[in-house]
Amino acid sequence: MKDICIGFAALALLFPIAGCLSLGIGSPPDATGGAGGAGGAGGSGGGAGSCEACNFGFRFGDDAEQTVYALGLDRDGSVFITGRYNGAMFLGPNVGLSDSNPNTEEAFLAKLDPQGVPQWIVNPTGVGTTAGVGAAIALGNGLVAWGGGFGDVADSHDIFIELRSMSDGASPMVRGQFGSGFHDEMGALALSADGQSLYVAGILRGNGTQYSGCPALGAFDAGNDPNLVVLALDTVKLGCKWGKTWTGGNHNPGTIRIAVAGDGHPVVTGAYTSGTLDGTGLPSGDAGFVMKLDSGSGAMLGARSFANVLPLGIAADPSTNRVAVSGALTGPLTFAGKSAPGPGQSQTANAALMGYDGSLAEKWFQPLAGSVGQFCQGISSNESGRFYAGCLHQGSLTLPNGRILTCPDTDFMCGMLIPLNSLDGTLFSDKAATFGPDQPAKPGATFLTAANANALVMGGSWIAPITFPDGTLLSTNGANTDYDVVVGKVAPAP
Repeated sequence: MKDICIGFAALALLFPIAGCLSLGIGSPPDATGGAGGAGGAGGSGGGAGSCEACNFGFRFGDDAEQTVYALGLDRDGSVFITGRYNGAMFLGPNVGLSDSNPNTEEAFLAKLDPQGVPQWIVNPTGVGTTAGVGAAIALGNGLVAWGGGFGDVADSHDIFIELRSMSDGASPMVRGQFGSGFHDEMGALALSADGQSLYVAGILRGNGTQYSGCPALGAFDAGNDPNLVVLALDTVKLGCKWGKTWTGGNHNPGTIRIAVAGDGHPVVTGAYTSGTLDGTGLPSGDAGFVMKLDSGSGAMLGARSFANVLPLGIAADPSTNRVAVSGALTGPLTFAGKSAPGPGQSQTANAALMGYDGSLAEKWFQPLAGSVGQFCQGISSNESGRFYAGCLHQGSLTLPNGRILTCPDTDFMCGMLIPLNSLDGTLFSDKAATFGPDQPAKPGATFLTAANANALVMGGSWIAPITFPDGTLLSTNGANTDYDVVVGKVAPAP
């Protein structure tokens, strides 16, 4: 198996170590787009454009780099964005952040109202000018939980987590710090259905005597190897209810994702490039995995491995008792009784979408092969029978019903939305869409999805102008050399 964030041939060019997260778009009729926000002092604002196929479409950024790693979509239609920026990150007048050191990467969390109007943007409290990245968001009970990594040294970060009010984003109600003094990395967050538990998945190094923030982890010794860690925190004080870590190998930080299954137990996916995860019974060597943990104790309820797929996203649909994993197919795979060859000599990778039931039994498999390469970074659920995968692709791609999606220049890539039936994995080819073209294939590109029963949000990190399926163009802000944040919403979801 190849590793997307540590190697993985051409795909290694597309991902920073901080990870690869979730967002999307569709095309309901008779919706009206919002106007772009004006620039604020110290940075530019939202790019102009009204996307008639979505409720809004905006672009935020300037001549420096702005990157998105996660979105959240509240039930009222508000959108939350997290990622990192260099120098400044402005959404509009008086809604922005700036840093005196333009070479330092800073973490941010921002809110747009249901019409896409910027509401607020914040840095992590107490971090100051310390470098950081926002990597994950979870929403519920009027609170937004977000987190990522921070530290003065690029390869020696701790994990931070904050709980803030969705309404005003004022000083955090509570903040936690988790780490060992080595390099610890956030993968993803997930909130329990009752809003009482926040599940954290990521990577730790070091040992139990050095780790702070979760005494329940107990004794472990990971050395300097990146090892999987999962924590369950209360949502009052971020106290650690339980913590589990699995040593025994090198676990890929950019692949660790978490969701909550329909029965309330957390499910985790990721990949390891050597060794295994001690105590799981999974085979040694390069592999991807999915595991299920007891919500009350963290005890292992089941674990499965798969070869030749690098997982990059996980989502659950309680309405059909399904868990879906998205990623990149790097070699031959038989899953749920369906076989797919690996990518050919002219291809970098193929997209892989895999479905499990609540007991982690294999249920469906959707491999998508094209002329050059494609992979799905993130996946989300509307909790009503559909998954939405956010992908990147180059060249042409033929969908199961014969429809062809084309990214015109094979040296560049397009964003791609793939909607699926969560029960059996049937692909809704008529609702699939491409976004672009002319996005250079370089490190940091993201195209992701966030969904609920009311809407679907798209977002990503984009250098070139991006065109929505209805023809709406979001032009670049500043020089056409660095990433901007693009975000759009459609309601109802397709």
